[in-house]
Amino acid sequence: MRSGTLWGAALFCLAPNLAADHRLTATKEHLWGMESLIQAAIQEQNVPLDLLPSGERSRYRIFMFPRFGSRSTWLLYRKATGRSEDTTLELYDPRRRESLAVHEFRLDADETVRRRAAHEFVRRIKEELRTP
Repeated sequence: MRSGTLWGAALFCLAPNLAADHRLTATKEHLWGMESLIQAAIQEQNVPLDLLPSGERSRYRIFMFPRFGSRSTWLLYRKATGRSEDTTLELYDPRRRESLAVHEFRLDADETVRRRAAHEFVRRIKEELRTP
């Protein structure tokens, strides 16, 4: 047997182990204070996803709709109208130009509601990243 064939066989056997350590990246686009909750949910559920600041190169993007310019703009809107609008968290793949994971919820000032929404969103991301 030739030595090149042996190295090829060794790399073929190691490929699944090398791929398991590969982490994906996503940029955070206007999450209005949900960044820390989403990051905590990612760590708790062991999702191989690193969050990067807006403008960085990454594989995916995470958005929150409706989009306001800032958290203070959203707070002013809520104060002026007295409404908490339905909100959508979305994991977007710019290469395929499609949403991979979407979670709709009622954005509220209650920390428990936002934490639950972040956990559910990350659970959906984890399911999507598992499927080939």
